Amino acid sequence: MSIQVSPASGDKKERALRVLFHDLLPHERADQISAVLEAEERGELQLQGLYLAEEDGTDVGACLTLTQQDRSAFVWPPVVLDSANWQRVGSALLREIEQWQRDAGIVYAQAMLDPESLDEQSLLEKNQFEPLAQLFFMECPLNEEPAQEPQLKREADCRATSLAELDDRELFERTLERTYEETLDVPQFNLMRTGKESLDSHRQNGPFDPELWFLYSIAEEPAGLILLRDFEIDNKWEVAYMGVVPEHRGSGLGSYMLQESINRCRARGRAAIFLAVDSRNHYALEIYRRLGFSQTSTRQVMIRK
Repeated sequence: MSIQVSPASGDKKERALRVLFHDLLPHERADQISAVLEAEERGELQLQGLYLAEEDGTDVGACLTLTQQDRSAFVWPPVVLDSANWQRVGSALLREIEQWQRDAGIVYAQAMLDPESLDEQSLLEKNQFEPLAQLFFMECPLNEEPAQEPQLKREADCRATSLAELDDRELFERTLERTYEETLDVPQFNLMRTGKESLDSHRQNGPFDPELWFLYSIAEEPAGLILLRDFEIDNKWEVAYMGVVPEHRGSGLGSYMLQESINRCRARGRAAIFLAVDSRNHYALEIYRRLGFSQTSTRQVMIRK
């Protein structure tokens, strides 16, 4: 018996979605599939990377992957209907996806798992994925406490300019690239991308508002930046990225940018602001905890290059 893996187009699309949502109750599954197909129709979701695995005319597994313009891809772990065939069906799906992505010029693929999902991690490792980093997801609830005034450690002229005001994308790109130098936040991953590729990726991976992307200058010199996203439906903001160039680290700029972002988020009436951070970045973790963030979950990031 052999496993056939193919893109889930036509009638296979709904069959693949039934596999992905197989653990839901029938009415919940039907509602979820309808919602996904409607989101695709509106252009809010891409299903070109949806794959279906079949064996002897029976659907046995499915997997979803999303490609980006920066030649990266995100892969969700395969879903297999029969746990006894987990490794065999899952590997068939991942091999087919890898070949398709290589043909498409994808440079790297990443996946995100619950750290306790050892079976999923083992399957990915057997298919050329390797552990990249463990991320802590953290959130700061915004209550009625008065906003705090951000302060730098030394007296300096600090100014924030949004991308909408600056209208100079190249300056953002150059500054972002400089923040990658000797970074403690997933350094292996960040150094694989240029500033342009990274900004393109951030722009595509969630709500984009140029008025919420800020470049910070100290004494007229670009010193750091912070990229924010407004998830209106969840009533929350996300810190998609924050970084400081090497010569301004230790100045308190990280805390300054984050406190201003908390104040802006509170002024918009949002309930919370959240972010993800490399568990090894103890310096950033100290800042986040001091400003009221607490850990909500942990994820293991895997990568295949």
